[in-house]
Amino acid sequence: MVAADVLVVGDVLMDYQYLVEKIPLAGDEEKIKGAGKSIGGSALNAALALQWQGVNCAFGGYVGRDEAGSFIVGELKKIGLNLSALQYGERTGYCLTMIDKTGERTMFADRAASEKPLEFTPGLKQLLAGVRLFFLTGYYLVKEKQAEFSLKAARRVKDGGGLVALDPSPDIGLVDPATLARMFSLTDIILPNERELAVLAGTNCQKKAVEFLMAEVPCIGLKLGPRGSLLSLRQGFKLPGGGVLTENKVWREAAAEIKPVDTTGAGDAFNGGFLASFLKKESPPQWLKTANALAAEVIKRQGAATFYFEKGF
Repeated sequence: MVAADVLVVGDVLMDYQYLVEKIPLAGDEEKIKGAGKSIGGSALNAALALQWQGVNCAFGGYVGRDEAGSFIVGELKKIGLNLSALQYGERTGYCLTMIDKTGERTMFADRAASEKPLEFTPGLKQLLAGVRLFFLTGYYLVKEKQAEFSLKAARRVKDGGGLVALDPSPDIGLVDPATLARMFSLTDIILPNERELAVLAGTNCQKKAVEFLMAEVPCIGLKLGPRGSLLSLRQGFKLPGGGVLTENKVWREAAAEIKPVDTTGAGDAFNGGFLASFLKKESPPQWLKTANALAAEVIKRQGAATFYFEKGF
């Protein structure tokens, strides 16, 4: 089996996008102005971002033994993504995304096979023991059996000397507090957006929320949407290029002024950019610059994965 530097675990879905002027109220009707489809899922989008940047990436998740699953696997094989941890269920999940004129989206998802916890196959065990980084989304912490898998997998990575990164995801508020506490104890890097940060910390005050989360996780990459991003590192954090922080540090990076076409996948692109820059041992401010720049490219196009396939791997 081919080794990988990063293992990403989470949902893989078919993503169907529909362009509308505005999201209708309940009972109203709105004309569809355009449509498209692409492979997607938050975790897979991050894996694509990492792979596109030259990071040797493996992906673990469930697809169905159906037409959609065959299409997804075919597309992923073309780009050389390591699929040794990919597993199969009955039906591939999908997401319907309504995109309004501002580029903001409203999503309706059926996770289908993605709701199953991965099995610890020999190939998956080998990956977990050897990767530099394990990246997980919060969706995999909501269901009890997936949460059990996630905690065991993260423990294996830590025991092998690897790092664990977490994207909380919009459902992080549904995670059992005991599960979340255990996950925090294993997490080195967390990449929330503002809403997720507020949910985790129980406050809308950004300063207090960051301080709260810093007590749990030593590296926070905070997504601020059109206002850019923030990086907070705790004293004692080991930099990938060598050295240890002697004090707490905070950096901010503004976002480019762009009129978005579709903001789907912006956060996933940020995750991929941030982690790729981190793994390449670049400076902390560059982690934010790379993350912001990649997210800016993704939102210029319809579909979360369009940019990567358009530019080529």
